[in-house]
Order: sequence, then C-alpha cells, then structure tokens
Amino acid sequence: IMKRESLNIGKAFRNATSESVDYLGLKMPKNNNIQNIFAHHRQLLPVGEHTPYVAYDSFIAPNAMISGRVGLLESSSVWYGAVVRGDEKNMIRVGFCSNIQDNAVLTTVSELKSGFPPDILIGKMCNINQGALLTSCFIGDMCTIGQGAVVAEGAVVEHGKL
Repeated sequence: IMKRESLNIGKAFRNATSESVDYLGLKMPKNNNIQNIFAHHRQLLPVGEHTPYVAYDSFIAPNAMISGRVGLLESSSVWYGAVVRGDEKNMIRVGFCSNIQDNAVLTTVSELKSGFPPDILIGKMCNINQGALLTSCFIGDMCTIGQGAVVAEGAVVEHGKL
C-alpha cells in the first residue's frame, strides 16, 4: 500500500509541476526544437489610481510598456521596446495617428523651473523615431523627432518641424 501511495503522490507531483511549467511557456515541443515565445508582461501598468487610457484602435507592441497617466488617442501606436512612463501628477498624451517607435522613452519630471506643466503633449500625426528620449516637453502637430534625439525638459517643438 505504501509503495502504491508513494507512486500516486509522485505522479500527482509530476503532473502539477508539468502544468506549472506549461503555464510559464516552457514546455518543449515533441520534436525537441526550441520555440520562440514572446515574454508575457504587463503592457499597461497603473500607477496609484491612474490607469493608462488606450483608444480602441491603438496598437501597443507585445514588449512595450505604458504606465501611469498616459493617454493614447485614436490610431496611435507604441512599438517594440518603447517605454511611455507617466506618474501620478504629470501626464503624457500621444495625439491622433502619432507613433512612438522602437526603444523610444517618454518620461516626465516632477516640476519645471519655468512654471509650465511638466507634461508631455504630442500632437497629431507625429513620429517619434527609434531610440528618442523625450522628457516633459511639447511636440506640435505633424512633427518628426529623429532617431536617437534627446528632447529635454521644457522644450517646445513647433508644428510641422523635423
């Protein structure tokens, strides 16, 4: 009886372990080829009582992250590896048909010495190219921020500028 019970316990343990490994996406396929699986993490992360607003037709890449007081308006997109990080006091708004491309980072500071609000406001039809860093700034409509550009605190980019 003891041997049979120990076998049942061992079988139950193996099944439970197998199910947890499958849940984590670590199950090996039958032909032992390694599968490429996206990392599953939270794309939308609330900060305090502020949850990001995402329009129904916006696109967020699987490994992008949006947190805090962030608003993505219609047809906007956040691409692979990008981070859009608003906090409890300051907000980030991405306008209609604008996109935040790969590995770009948008963040705010707690306050600006000029007295202006330390938010990030991005107008409509803007392109924030790969690797750009934006901190508490205003980007007008139809602007393109270049690859690897740094737009510092309090900066204003006028409408239609490259």
